Amino acid sequence: YFLLEERENQNSDTIKLKFPKKTWAEHLNVSRPTLSRELRKMEEDNIISFNKRFIYLHNLEKLEELCSI
Repeated sequence: YFLLEERENQNSDTIKLKFPKKTWAEHLNVSRPTLSRELRKMEEDNIISFNKRFIYLHNLEKLEELCSI
């Protein structure tokens, strides 16, 4: 959900995180490895790709599907 929200806020399919992934994980109340694992799963499913503080959205439909579950 955060990625979809940031897409709207930044008006782009390229999301620039304004904080480290560790802070993002803490905000979600999950461990950093758990967040990384989930991001990698989404990358393997060709939903996103990421590099440092940038997340590139490739399949909004699948991302929205994940949010509706």
